[in-house]
Amino acid sequence: MPFDLPFWPTVSVLMFLHCAIGLSAAVLARQKGLDFQSWLVKGLIGGTVALIIVARTQSE
Repeated sequence: MPFDLPFWPTVSVLMFLHCAIGLSAAVLARQKGLDFQSWLVKGLIGGTVALIIVARTQSE
């Protein structure tokens, strides 16, 4: 590996950030009048991609 980082703490931090971004996508979707629960699932699976999609989605 090019960086000498411990594996599991690094994976844990990346997973936390992925889930936090997914939660941010769901909160943004709720503010735009979209379904929070479906966007939470999409956000937890898609992470950054879901956040970008919901940011580009028009408000209802």
